Amino acid sequence: MWSSIDLSKPDCALEFFRRSKAAPLQIHCSMGPLDIATADRDMIKSIMTEISRIQEIDICASTQDEIVWFLGLNAGASAPLLEHLRLIVSDQALSSAMVLFPLDVMYREMPSLRRLNLRKINISEFPPLPHLTHLAISLDDWSTMRPMSLLSSLRHSPKLEELNITGLVRDKPGASPPRVKLPNLTRISITSFDLEASTIFDSLEYPPSSAVAFTNVKGPSGAPDLSSLVRLCGRFLEDGAPAAQRISFISSKLVVSCQGPPISDKLSIALDMGYGNRSAAFIPLSSALPLEPVLDLEIGQFAESDFADAQWTTIFQRCKAMERLRLRDQTSLSLFEGFVKAPQHELPHLAPKLQAVYLEECTVIEGEFRDFYPDDSYPFSIFERFLKLRKDSNLPVKDVYIDNCEITKDAVARLEQSRYTNIIWDGVDPDDLGEDSEDFDDDEEEEEEEEEEEEEEEEEEEDNDQDGSDDD
Repeated sequence: MWSSIDLSKPDCALEFFRRSKAAPLQIHCSMGPLDIATADRDMIKSIMTEISRIQEIDICASTQDEIVWFLGLNAGASAPLLEHLRLIVSDQALSSAMVLFPLDVMYREMPSLRRLNLRKINISEFPPLPHLTHLAISLDDWSTMRPMSLLSSLRHSPKLEELNITGLVRDKPGASPPRVKLPNLTRISITSFDLEASTIFDSLEYPPSSAVAFTNVKGPSGAPDLSSLVRLCGRFLEDGAPAAQRISFISSKLVVSCQGPPISDKLSIALDMGYGNRSAAFIPLSSALPLEPVLDLEIGQFAESDFADAQWTTIFQRCKAMERLRLRDQTSLSLFEGFVKAPQHELPHLAPKLQAVYLEECTVIEGEFRDFYPDDSYPFSIFERFLKLRKDSNLPVKDVYIDNCEITKDAVARLEQSRYTNIIWDGVDPDDLGEDSEDFDDDEEEEEEEEEEEEEEEEEEEDNDQDGSDDD
């Protein structure tokens, strides 16, 4: 009853501490960041003298120095019951953030520690924690955590199950990171400020069924090295790896989903490639992925120039089991040009098992630019020829779903009359939106006029009633 100690309430905290007797303690501060300058230091010191029975510490402070002061209390004493340690710095000046966190304040015996969560604490490594199962470290762009130092710490935590690191930076030239085995790892998430920090995956051994996410938040300064990420994609070919069911190429992000109850994402790679052709980054990554058994492929948010690359056609050539193709937020439907051209060059049809095409938020009819396209290269014409070719080749696309797209009623009617496929359309014609809005405005004006007329009539009736009463 008295074992949850809130340091932001000093009077209650000390009384709770006295009444807790020998019970394991949970230490926290609920009233925002702990301000050491105004805090009851004697109360905090009294509690930390019995760190041997503290089970959980969840502390937020304004600066890193205050965290150091807090952990320095009763330094060297063991914490045999401590299972969860969460330390957060809410805000601090850049000059303070650049100072490395002194590791000696972390070096105490903590044999039961399972969860370690550090945020905005400029730490490069941490002490050996043999029973650690969950590690989360979040740093800003002043981070000094590199793959080599992180791996050096991880090799002492073989029981790790979840790893979440934000702020990893590239290793120094010539670094030789140790190889680390994490046989119990189920989830790993790395967010880096350098694309080269992806080399950490080359030094980690973990089950092929683990869920992996890698995100780099700054574009590369030169030609990007994706070799580590290519090898990461290749892990789906290893024994024990889950079967990929759905692959999404969404602009700068690649997501591979695997069959499970329900389908779960097992690989997520988000790349900030800066300016230029973003699709070029996904060609080498897709070459390492097992595209042959994939049933669902999604592509979206690329520029039209990205689809001029003939290498995209090679991706479709490998998707031999694909049944559903989803296009989202395209500037045009030029992607289908590869489908149309391939049979003309005596090549086999791409995606022979394709059953359904989903168009979501796509521009199918570009009204203001329509005159710039020759009739046979206009995106809608390419899509129409694609559907005709599939039907003539006895490989028809059974269903086309059109949702929230830039397309007219006439274009949909043309597809329906052709009988190349079954059209399921949400019925939104962009040309009607303006008319609807105008009609809506007209209706509002009419309603306002009617209300004004009714108000005038009511006023006249009131005046008449008043005149009648005066006569009486």
